[in-house]
Amino acid sequence: MSPRSTLGPKRRNQSVLAEVAALADRIDALERQQQQLKRTLHAISREAGVSIGSPCVRCHGSYTIVKNGCLSCPACGFMESL
Repeated sequence: MSPRSTLGPKRRNQSVLAEVAALADRIDALERQQQQLKRTLHAISREAGVSIGSPCVRCHGSYTIVKNGCLSCPACGFMESL
């Protein structure tokens, strides 16, 4: 095997490792941002006198909002009394 034939796979491996490292950095940044948004959402809901419920059983597109004994989904409009 010549040195030239092993250089290609080595460069490919380095490229893949660089892509994986970049993706790991993006995931870390997204997880930090998600935690920031979660804390902010909970603070806002506390100030507004509402609670954040579970994911919507109908559309799964949003968490539900619980207020005055009623569960509602801001994504699809689903409402249910508790």
